[in-house]
Amino acid sequence: MNNYIIHPFNNKIETGLRILSVLNATYPRSYDLQSMVYLDYLTVHSGDFDFKMTSLHPSVQNRKGELLVRREMILSSIDLFIEKGLIEKLYTDQGIEFIASDQSTTFLDTLSEEYLLNLQIRSIWVNEYLENLNSKTLKEIMMNFVKKGNNNLDII
Repeated sequence: MNNYIIHPFNNKIETGLRILSVLNATYPRSYDLQSMVYLDYLTVHSGDFDFKMTSLHPSVQNRKGELLVRREMILSSIDLFIEKGLIEKLYTDQGIEFIASDQSTTFLDTLSEEYLLNLQIRSIWVNEYLENLNSKTLKEIMMNFVKKGNNNLDII
């Protein structure tokens, strides 16, 4: 009997695919870890921000708490995808940032599962919705969202 614990949802691979999809859709921009946490949340819960868009995952109570607990999983996922050559780590004047590698598009194009196709649609939506925002503005928007309990942000 093996002692492995299998986490079929929100594991390193699923989380990493979400991060990779967002980085690929927003290429050539790079993001720091905290921005990746925000972008992952926007991708998963896009329906919270745009009533015309359905969320990738079902809406659950207290989902805003994910912003506080997902950081370590996202970092582990990024590290895994860096090892596989799909994400690159950049050292910038602002600190460490992450960007899609040259292989990311080719890799994502080989995947055809419905979840991943829906993920890519939401990643493109995130890119279009937030393309002119810097990290500071993104943080302000997300903190406003958490504090006010809005279900939709008209300011984005």
